[in-house]
Amino acid sequence: MYSLVHGRLHLLTTELTGPNGIAFSPDEKYLYIGDWDEKKKVVMRYVSLEDLRQTLATRLEEHIRQVPASGDRPAFEPFHFCEAIEVAVPVDRVAHNLAELADGIRSLGLQTLHYHFITSRLRLRLKTNDFSNWIERSLQLGELAGKLNRIDFYTNTLGGVRAEILHTLASWITA
Repeated sequence: MYSLVHGRLHLLTTELTGPNGIAFSPDEKYLYIGDWDEKKKVVMRYVSLEDLRQTLATRLEEHIRQVPASGDRPAFEPFHFCEAIEVAVPVDRVAHNLAELADGIRSLGLQTLHYHFITSRLRLRLKTNDFSNWIERSLQLGELAGKLNRIDFYTNTLGGVRAEILHTLASWITA
C-alpha cells in the first residue's frame, strides 16, 4: 500500500500484497482494509478514521527513516489537494412523524440525502445516519432506526439508497 505525500510516492506497508478496498463492520465501529492475495491473508482493522490516518502516517515516517532516499523520489504526476468545506443550510421543511419524514426524503436532492445518510456517520462521530438518529431519539423506534442504518450505501446508488429508505419507512407508516 502506498501513499502520495508532497508529490512523492511512499510505501506504507508491505503487509498487503494487493489492498482490496475498505469496508465497515455492520455496526460501523471498525474500518477494515483487506488483501486479495490468497497466500497471505491480511485484514487490518481500525476503530476510527483518525486511527487509520495515524497508522498510515506512522508507517510512512518509519519507511522514510529506514529508506531516506524514498522521501525524495519524484511522483509520476503531482497530487493536487482540494479542501472540502461542508455547508449546511436549514430549509423550510420539518418532519413530526414518519409520513412527513418520508415526504421530505422523497423531495431531497441527492447531495442532501448524502449529507443526512452518509456523511452524518462521520460528523460528530454519530456512527449512524441523521434519519435513524432522529427516529430512535424522537420516536423511540429503535428497530426501525436499526433497519435504516443497515441499508448498504457502498453497493447502492444514492437513488437506490433513497428507494430502500422509503420502502423501509412505508412498511412502518402503514403498520
